This record gives sequence, structure tokens and C-alpha cells, in this order.
Amino acid sequence: MITATATLQATITATATLMAVQTGSCAAATITVNSAAYDTVASGGALNVQVKNTLGSFVGSLVAGLWQIANSQVVIKNSLATIIATQSVAAEASADYTLADTTYVFQINGVNQNSVTVASMIDYTFNINFVP
Repeated sequence: MITATATLQATITATATLMAVQTGSCAAATITVNSAAYDTVASGGALNVQVKNTLGSFVGSLVAGLWQIANSQVVIKNSLATIIATQSVAAEASADYTLADTTYVFQINGVNQNSVTVASMIDYTFNINFVP
């Protein structure tokens, strides 16, 4: 009978990943909007900043990392709902518009007798005197 003895040697290599665990809470975060202090949020909390117009409707959208409020479209109509002019106005801006004057032409039997130009959007009374 033959007896054999074997000796085993092993090398164990272990890699450990250490994680830092925060105990307790962090300080509250300060929220600013356009560099103006708005509110604070407790550690781990969240804040929903609502953006509304003066009528209370939500406005704006996220565009390339910025919250943008769209321009307004102003439509000027006459009393017959005919569009006279349209203009884009930048958000939060104001604008003045000057409407063109109106010219009235008076005809008798298709022949021009007179014309009068008056400022738009005003009431105007014409007196026509016929001379026999």
C-alpha cells in the first residue's frame, strides 16, 4: 500500500468597498429663484415652486434647463371681429399700439363728394347739408 500526503496552499485576495453613512440630518437647503431668496427645504425634503400668472393659471415650461414663460400674442379686432392687427409681446412686457386712421369717403350717385380722415376707434358724427 502507498500513502500520499498533499499540502494545499491558497492565497485569498479580497477587495472591500467602504461606504460613508451620514447619521443625523444635513442643514436645510436655501431655495433661490433668479437669485432672490424664496424658501428653505429641510434635509431630504422637496419643494414644488408653482409659477402662475395673475389669473392663477400655471405658466411656463422647462426649456434647456431654464423655466421660461412664453410671449403673448395680442390680437386687435374691430366690432365685426375682423382682425386689424396682431403683435407678439414679450412675457411680462407692455406695449403701445397705434391703429391707423380711418378715411371715410362720401359719394352721391357713385361720385366722390368729400372725404374725411378721423382717428381710429372713435365715434364721429357727419353732418351732410344738401343745398338745392
